[in-house]
Amino acid sequence: MDFLKPVLIFLLKLVLNVALVSIAYFIYIKLARPITPNTVAPDYFQEIIAVVMLMSIWPLLTMKQFGLIRNVGFGITCLLIPLVIFGIYSLNEKGSQHSYNRLFPIERTTKDNGAVILDTYIYERSAFVKFKVNDEPCLKLDSVEILIKDGLLGMKVVTDEVKFFRKPDCGS
Repeated sequence: MDFLKPVLIFLLKLVLNVALVSIAYFIYIKLARPITPNTVAPDYFQEIIAVVMLMSIWPLLTMKQFGLIRNVGFGITCLLIPLVIFGIYSLNEKGSQHSYNRLFPIERTTKDNGAVILDTYIYERSAFVKFKVNDEPCLKLDSVEILIKDGLLGMKVVTDEVKFFRKPDCGS
């Protein structure tokens, strides 16, 4: 019986840490991940935040002064990482005051069941973005105007506000 108690305590700590890491993953998927593609952050920004937090908060939480919390310090640290990432990105986006419009050329157009799919390379995101538009003969499909915000923390935010232009000879 003396052997069984430490094994059960170890398994309980393991299960609690795995549960906290799982909750952290779902928080990241539901909160942080949807806001990150719009923000133009430095390379490996999220990874740097995670490593710094793991290297600073986790050892701090495993000190004897924290009592029962020290057994789940890893799980708590993992839980804080997506919350901090979400906080940084949302503060950057919500606190931005200045914005501007920028034209991006359309690289490719393909037709799909009465709609046109436009591939535009967004320089700030360093990626292609697809826009689906109804096929109208009056649309001028050579460029897209997108609203870009200067973030509060210096990271640009590419919004979903897109303008397509009409050809000049198509009336009003």
